Amino acid sequence: MRDKTVYSTAVFIILKPALFFLIIFLFIFLYPGGLPGFSGSIIAETDPEGSLQESVEGDYYELTGDSIHVDYQKGYVRAEGEAVFSRGETEVHARKIEYFLDAGDIYAQGDPVTLYTADEVIEGESLTYNYFSEEGELVSARSHINDVHVEGKVFKVVSEKDHAAELEDAVVTPCAYPDPHYRFEPEVMKIYPGEKIEAQRVDVLWGDTRVFYLPSYTIEYDEEGEESDSIIRELTYDREQGVIAEIKYPYYREELTEGVIYFDNTEKDAREISLENVFTPTGGIMLETYYDEHIEDEEEDEWEESYGGRLNLQPADWLMLETYYDRYDDYEDEWEEGYGGYSELQVGERTSTHLGYDYEDDEGDIEEDRYLGWQRDLRDDLWLRQRYTITEEWHEDDEDDVYKERPLVTTLNYSPPGRNQRFDLHYDFELEEWRQEYTHNEYLSDEFTIDFYHDYRDGDLDRDEYQLTHDTDRTTTSLRYRRGFDEEYLPYVETELDLTSTSSLRTGYGRKVDEDKEARQLEVKPAWGDSLQLGRGFTLAADISFRHINYTDQPDYDYYQETFSDLRLNYEREGDTIHNDITLNREETSVRGEPYFDIDDDKDEDDEELIYGLRTASFYETDEELREGIQLETRLEYDYHEEDWNYKLVGLRRQRDCFSYHVGYDFSDNSYRFGFDLFGAPPEGVRKVF
Repeated sequence: MRDKTVYSTAVFIILKPALFFLIIFLFIFLYPGGLPGFSGSIIAETDPEGSLQESVEGDYYELTGDSIHVDYQKGYVRAEGEAVFSRGETEVHARKIEYFLDAGDIYAQGDPVTLYTADEVIEGESLTYNYFSEEGELVSARSHINDVHVEGKVFKVVSEKDHAAELEDAVVTPCAYPDPHYRFEPEVMKIYPGEKIEAQRVDVLWGDTRVFYLPSYTIEYDEEGEESDSIIRELTYDREQGVIAEIKYPYYREELTEGVIYFDNTEKDAREISLENVFTPTGGIMLETYYDEHIEDEEEDEWEESYGGRLNLQPADWLMLETYYDRYDDYEDEWEEGYGGYSELQVGERTSTHLGYDYEDDEGDIEEDRYLGWQRDLRDDLWLRQRYTITEEWHEDDEDDVYKERPLVTTLNYSPPGRNQRFDLHYDFELEEWRQEYTHNEYLSDEFTIDFYHDYRDGDLDRDEYQLTHDTDRTTTSLRYRRGFDEEYLPYVETELDLTSTSSLRTGYGRKVDEDKEARQLEVKPAWGDSLQLGRGFTLAADISFRHINYTDQPDYDYYQETFSDLRLNYEREGDTIHNDITLNREETSVRGEPYFDIDDDKDEDDEELIYGLRTASFYETDEELREGIQLETRLEYDYHEEDWNYKLVGLRRQRDCFSYHVGYDFSDNSYRFGFDLFGAPPEGVRKVF
C-alpha cells in the first residue's frame, strides 16, 4: 500500500491487522477522494513484545503533531511540528518524532527535545528511546533537579539498573543557574530519581580555575528546600569563637563505598562531628561504621560520644552472618558497650533457623545472651517461631553473684489486614516458671483503634494494658489503662484537639504512677499562633503556649506551670531595587511551681527569660535575574533578667548568584567576624544570617 500523509489533528486507532485493513479499504472505497485531511493525533494499543498481531488491553501511547505521516509498509509513524509522544507518565516533546511500531524505537529531533518523566524534565538536541525497554540517549542534555542544574554530552536512560540515568562529561552547578561562579565537572554522573545524584571523579572549579578534586560527591534531593546542597554550608571567622563552619560532604565511589562527613560548630561553645560509611567490596559483604561526637557546652565540658560498626556477610541467598560493636560515653561518666553476632540459615522456601550472641555492659552491669531458634511461615499472614535463650546478668565487681534465665519462647503471630494478634508462651528451665503474653491490635473502623496486652506468670495476671483511640481529622482521644509497669495509668485519658487552623488544645486527666510516685494529675496545654496583615507592609504575629499541671492529691506539689509568648511586629517593603525588612520582637518564658513527675522539657525558675530584640535588613539588588546585591543588617537583643546585651551587631553582606561573603562587628563583646556561605539557590530578598 502506498504512503499516505495526513494533516491537522484527528484520531487514528491501530487495531488488529485484518480489521484495520478492512476499515481502510471500505473507507477509501466509499470515499472516492481518498483519505480526507484530518489531523494528527494517533492513539495506539500495542503489546509488550512490540507485535501488532495481538493487542493487550491497557497499554496505550499517544502521538500528536501538526502533521502525521504513516508508512504501513515500514511500520512507522512520523509526527512533525508541535510533536508529542506520551505513554503513562513519560512524554517527549520535539519538532519531529518518528516511532517504529514493531521495534518500539522513538527518534526525536529539535532544539529543544524535552523528555518528561515522573521525576525530571530533561532537555536536549536529539533523543533515541525505546518504548519497551524504556532506555535511550539524549544528546546535549540539560536539566534542573531541585535547585541543581545539570548538563552533559550524552544523557543515558538505563531503567533496568537501580538508577534511572547516567550523564557523561557532565557539568553540575549546585544552584538554579547554568553558569554560576563555581561548578562541579564529574566524569560520570548517575541520577536516582527522587533520591540523589552521584558524581564520580569530580573537578571543582571556581570560574575556570580548578580549586580542588573530589573522588566522588553525592547531592541528596531536598524536596522541602530546607538544606543547601553545598559542601560548605557556612565558613566564618569570629574573634571570640575562632573559625565557625558547617561542612557536609556526602561521598560515593564506584558502588564500593559511600558515606557522609559532617562538621558543625555554628552554635556558640558547641560542636558536632559525624562520620558514616558503608563499604561493599562485593555483593555479599557490607561493612557499616559510624562515629558521632556532640559537644553541648565546651566551657562546661558537656559532651557525648558514640561509635561502632556492623559487618554483614551473605555468601549465598540462603545464609546470612552479621556481627556488631557499639560504644557510648558522655561527660557524666555514663557509658555503654555492646557487641555480638547473628546468623540466619534459610531452609526451604518458608523455614529459617537462627542463632546469636549479645553482650552488653552498662557501667559495669553486664548482660550476656546466647540464643538459637527457628521460624516457619505457615501463610503470608501467619508464622510460628521458637527460640531458646540462655541469659546471665552480673556486676563486674561481683562476678560470683550471677542471675540466670533459660527461657524457651514459642510465638504464634497472625496479622490479617487491619489486625495483629500475637501469643508468646515462655517456659524458663532455670527458674521453672511459665509465662504467657497476649497482644492484640485492631482497627475497628477508620476512626477507632483498640490495643490490649496481657502478661500472665504461672497462671496469674501480672501486667495488663488497654488503649482505645479515636482519631479524626481534628481530634485524637486516647483512653489508657496500664498496670504492673514502672509507669502506670489507672486510668488516664488524653485529648489533642485542633480548635482552629491557628489554635490547639491538649488535655490529660487520670491517676498516674511512676515507680514509687503516685498522684492524680490534670494537664491542660493550649497553644495559639497567628499573624495579622496591618497594611502598608506591616504584619503583627504572635505565638503563645501555656502548660498547666495540677496534682489534686499532692499538697507539697500543688501545680507546675510554664508560659511562653513571642510577639513580633514586622515591616517588609520591596521596591524595584531595594528591599527592607525590620522586625521588633518580645519573647518571654515564665515558670511557676515544680513538677511532681519527670516530664519532657521541664523548666525551673533559672530558665525564665525576657528578651527584647530588633533586627533590620536592607537589601540593594544589583541583578534581578541572579538576585545579586548588597545587604546591610543590624541585630539588637537585650536580656531583661540578666540586664545585659546578647547582641549589638552590624553586618554587611555581598550576595552573588550562588554564594555570598560578609563582615560583621558585635559591640556587645567587641568582636568581629567575616566569612562566606555557599547555598543551593539564591534567596528571595534579604538573607538574615547574623
